[in-house]
Amino acid sequence: MQAFIDIRPTLASADAMGSWLPAAFAALAAVCVVVGVYSVTQRMLQRYRALYSATAEAGFGEVFLFISAQQVWQVSMVGCVIVGAAAVAMTGNLYIAALSAILFLRLPRWLIGHLRARRLRRLESQLPEALRTMAGGLRSGASLAVVMRHMAIHVDVPLNQELELIQREQRVGVTFVDAMQHMEQRLQSESVSLLCASLRVAAHTGGNLSETLDSVARTIERRTQMTERVRTLTAQGRLQAVIVGALPPVLLIALSVVAPQDMAPFWYTHEGWAVLAALAVMETAGFLMIWRIVDVEI
Repeated sequence: MQAFIDIRPTLASADAMGSWLPAAFAALAAVCVVVGVYSVTQRMLQRYRALYSATAEAGFGEVFLFISAQQVWQVSMVGCVIVGAAAVAMTGNLYIAALSAILFLRLPRWLIGHLRARRLRRLESQLPEALRTMAGGLRSGASLAVVMRHMAIHVDVPLNQELELIQREQRVGVTFVDAMQHMEQRLQSESVSLLCASLRVAAHTGGNLSETLDSVARTIERRTQMTERVRTLTAQGRLQAVIVGALPPVLLIALSVVAPQDMAPFWYTHEGWAVLAALAVMETAGFLMIWRIVDVEI
């Protein structure tokens, strides 16, 4: 008789294959998902880095601070790590650390806005005297190009930077009217817009340019004096806005350092996070409301 064939090893191997095959497919799918997420995240990070670096570099270039995009990105990343580590050490909450690091990424834009506003105020304060000097040079018989070249040498920063840039544009073939229009678009100031409009009208229609410059100088001077007066009268309101916005976060951090156990529910519970979120919303709304009231347009 033919001997019986023992098929039990074959069945055991089939069961073993059936047990590890789904696990292998699951592991392969997990690897594919991880690789896909990593590639997408890397592309998004590279795109964000390029946009962030280009925006920061262009903003610093507007205030004549020529910093490379690589330096801006490196300083921002190092600052994010330091701020995040400090937030973890102070609060022990990863969510607050991540939020602090993200807010630090906005620092270059805030810094650019502050430097740009300060530079613009200084330039507007220089304009009246510079325009009177230019008008005097025109009355003495000098041409506008000679007067502007002289002004670019003897005036202080930042007005000399703008005048030198206008002269460089004219050397490469840009007309005087277009160069003034570029300065107007670059600075976005009402005083500069008034000056550029007056020079464009004088270039097209003719007339006494020295009298035009004197008139523009008086107008800009009166406007600057009014602006400074309004800033002086609203200084108390701006200080109140800063105090109202800074006092609660400072007290929150100080109490967390002095009494960490009493402040722990704010940092480690969902209810505390909700209270902190409501506090942040109300603080931001109060600060913006006060700042809106004292921000008077001239």
